[in-house]
Amino acid sequence: MDVESKMNYFKQEKSKGKGNNEGNPRKRIENIFDDESFMEYYAFKREEDGRGNEIIAGSGTISQRPVYIMVQDSSVNGGIISDKGGQKILSLLEQAGKTGAPLISIFDGQGVQVENSWDTLELFGKLFSAYATYSGVIPLLTLVAGYCPGALSFAVPLSDFVFGIKDNSFVYLNTPQAIKDVTGKDITFEELGGAQINAQQNGNIHFLAENEEEACKHLRDLVEFLPLNNLEKPPIKESADDINRVSPGIVDLLKEDYDVREIIKELADEKAFLEIQEEFAPNLVTGFIRLNGYSLGVLANQPFVLKGSLDLNSSEKGASFIRFCDAFNIPLLTLVDIPGYLSTIYQEQSGITKKGAKLIFAYAEASVPKISLITGKCYGVAGISMGSKYLKVDQVLAWPTAQIGALSPAGLSSLFSLPEAETEKAVSPYEAVIQGLVDDIIEPEESRPHLAYTLEFLKTGRKLAPGKKHGNFPV
Repeated sequence: MDVESKMNYFKQEKSKGKGNNEGNPRKRIENIFDDESFMEYYAFKREEDGRGNEIIAGSGTISQRPVYIMVQDSSVNGGIISDKGGQKILSLLEQAGKTGAPLISIFDGQGVQVENSWDTLELFGKLFSAYATYSGVIPLLTLVAGYCPGALSFAVPLSDFVFGIKDNSFVYLNTPQAIKDVTGKDITFEELGGAQINAQQNGNIHFLAENEEEACKHLRDLVEFLPLNNLEKPPIKESADDINRVSPGIVDLLKEDYDVREIIKELADEKAFLEIQEEFAPNLVTGFIRLNGYSLGVLANQPFVLKGSLDLNSSEKGASFIRFCDAFNIPLLTLVDIPGYLSTIYQEQSGITKKGAKLIFAYAEASVPKISLITGKCYGVAGISMGSKYLKVDQVLAWPTAQIGALSPAGLSSLFSLPEAETEKAVSPYEAVIQGLVDDIIEPEESRPHLAYTLEFLKTGRKLAPGKKHGNFPV
């Protein structure tokens, strides 16, 4: 075969690999990556009947930074992953992990089918092992753009952050028919594992978008806050926002059942805040801001939901977010206004102490710079759990409006029959400074510059911990 014949054969075989997948799957890649930056891998890894074409794999850039991507194409045999398709995924995971760049996985198909059932088990075992191996090494990001059923659904919670689309993302282990066979009850796909269920009830989905374009934008926005891997620092983004900007009206936001996100935005560069898991456990707000150009992970009690109390879901939500930030060298800021843990029979019987211990463990274990700002209530063990000085937080600051103590003023008055003046003094931030729980009391309107300068001095610090393989995290 001469050179011209070989080139013609190459073009013919390459076109077979694209088949019908020039539509949505490749459009998704275009929506995520910088223009004309995508380079496809493993295009010829397929069977004669086209199996293998259901997976598009390759790399590209987001804001000129390298990222790997895997897309499941539902137009090829329903997106069912074949043996060759599975090999593509595993090869790409290994490539991303070894080179130290984030991996984006887009799931949209009817699961996995290989000719030998033992091969199926091997594929899933290797896939789960690879996710575990590279967790905390590279950011693992997932977009559920359709169906993600059966054993493949475990890839969703094994990811760091998951993006979903309203009415078009489905994550479930067992089908509605399987549920009916066991329980006798009818249930729809939406009720079983739809986007709202996974965003609001179990927290599998961190970002819930109205459409694909919005999901892809959120994905790009998130990547810009993150380092490429655990050995790098997050990228610094220059801002025109004055680091010495003050917020004269910030303390006025402390109304009954206020929205803490307004305070977060006042502190952030350009007043921009990317919230994580907005739909899940909304009594604890988590997300990313920039402060003087640096990426910063934020946790904050949300007073207009359960008065900002901690509960089962918010404790897990906070712990997971802290551990991600710690793994990828992202400093933490905690805004504290917490009356306590939610007091119900359900919370107690469902293990609030174990879930709460996860949050305590995550704060104490994290070695990134940690700053806490107490704006309002900070009572009891809940106050300790929310980034207190006792959990190795580097700087604990307070507004003059803070109330800090083992009990609330009402609790102190009831238990010890103290007059109001004495109870107010007992929980004042000034007493907390004397007792060593707070480092300084600051003007609320000067919070942004104060936090920025504090972060500047903390960012190069190192923390030594006892030598061990790992702690026994209360899972």
